[in-house]
Amino acid sequence: MSILMYVQATTGLKVPKEGNPRVYITGTDIEPVKASHYYRKAISDGDLVERTEKEFTEARAKAEEAAAAAAVAAEQQLAAEQKAIAAAERAAKKSAG
Repeated sequence: MSILMYVQATTGLKVPKEGNPRVYITGTDIEPVKASHYYRKAISDGDLVERTEKEFTEARAKAEEAAAAAAVAAEQQLAAEQKAIAAAERAAKKSAG
């Protein structure tokens, strides 16, 4: 089993992931990565900041809460739009008939 560390890019930087240079670690998310020389060097260079597992867990929970709230808001918006469409259709039938 690999030892994990949690990292986040320094504000304004994008750091390529080890073994996948087209995918980046950014300053917006805390990411679990395998503790390797590559990531330790990026931390010592100041490109990455090491975070704790607690910070990672809290950030993940906050992101999940925000996603759930966005889903509820989207459902409410859809219901309101469907209600408005139904009302418009009833009004159109009433004026036509």
